Amino acid sequence: MQYSVDSTNGRDGSWIDCTGDSTAVNFAEGKVYVREKENTVNQRIVASITAPEEPPNASIGQGTLSGTVKLSDVSSGMEYKINEAAAWTKITGQSVDSLPVNIGDRIAVRKSATTDRLASDIQLIEAAYAHIKPAAAPAALQAKGTGNGTKLTNLTDGESYEYIIDQNPDILSTDSAWEQAAAVSLTGSTAIDNIPTGSGGKFIHIRKKASSAQPASEIKHVAASGQVLQLSFEGNTADSSIYNNNGTVENPARVAYVPGKVGQGIQFKGVDNRTWISVGNNISLQFGQEMTVAYWVRIDSYKGQDGNGRTVDKGIHAIFAKRHDKDGDLFSYLTTSSGNINLNVGEQGQSVSKPAEFTERNWVHVAQVISGNNMKMFINGERVSNENFAQSFNFTSANSEDLTIGRFGTDWYPIYGTLDDFQMHNIALTEAEIQSLYNPAQN
Repeated sequence: MQYSVDSTNGRDGSWIDCTGDSTAVNFAEGKVYVREKENTVNQRIVASITAPEEPPNASIGQGTLSGTVKLSDVSSGMEYKINEAAAWTKITGQSVDSLPVNIGDRIAVRKSATTDRLASDIQLIEAAYAHIKPAAAPAALQAKGTGNGTKLTNLTDGESYEYIIDQNPDILSTDSAWEQAAAVSLTGSTAIDNIPTGSGGKFIHIRKKASSAQPASEIKHVAASGQVLQLSFEGNTADSSIYNNNGTVENPARVAYVPGKVGQGIQFKGVDNRTWISVGNNISLQFGQEMTVAYWVRIDSYKGQDGNGRTVDKGIHAIFAKRHDKDGDLFSYLTTSSGNINLNVGEQGQSVSKPAEFTERNWVHVAQVISGNNMKMFINGERVSNENFAQSFNFTSANSEDLTIGRFGTDWYPIYGTLDDFQMHNIALTEAEIQSLYNPAQN
């Protein structure tokens, strides 16, 4: 048998011998004839191939997965291939998601050939930075630098990063500030140490640098290390840190601003007149590997709730929480029946017994410090505990919650007492720094 794709009448044109039971044919527009090789007048038309259609008008955007694109504005009956792939891949829907590509890769799209029509002309789409889904943001955690700056840990050895120090809590990947970003390539290290934030920058924005093959990663936003909250309670719940984490009192008439340890303090009436302070969650109150909380507390009445929510003569008094005493949450409370002060992140935490200090109407300074898997507690400037745990403290769950002061986030254990100079830091303060918080008030 022979075939022809350019014959006009079954006799003229070029004729090619068939091979075997099936023969691959490169079709062209027009009629397709077959004939017996030994009897050339015995011929017939087996197909009439029409002209190819116009090329598709597909588009690409970011795919669902990192390092991929999504091919859109396509349909069943089309096919694609990336670069010089040998085979075309059939399309079965209106889009193709998560195609792994690099910058400059070319995606070819066409309408597939049918039994009577040639494949369309090819549309070529070149992958650019904006088309490719960036990698996830670095899992950077802030800590105190070995010098005067901030340290970002939990990075990846061998990666190249860039960062910006800025006043804004958020910044876009397209911001022109990235043109002046500081660049660091890590070799034999998983941290960037001593980032200078003393110029007033509130936030550090860090991402993996773009390469010749992939765009820059998503951005991780962290607060520059230091004090992130200071409520002095001088007639209000305004924050005097640079982050403006102002508190809001639920039912303001239920608190009183009374003489505190330094100036005024805020007085709560516990189970007799429940209320609390709420501070909205934001980047500056999301902790990495370190945290310090320090405050003055005076229990004005032991009266409070027990573990079943019943009012008892000597109850539990919540100091603060990022939600509740559940797995992963951050919370601290005082148990007046035993004089125990507690701090927990999920199931890991400490309980320190100081019944002589936590008596009614007695001011006590408390500082609680976390660094990695270590927790320390200070009472009146003196370190009373120092414990290493099996695992580092994980703030992931707590970092998604608002901060409440004076009760847990779910209305448990309202404090019957007075607080003053409530501070939070996203670094682990040293013993000398803790004593400096305690001593000025003493003086």
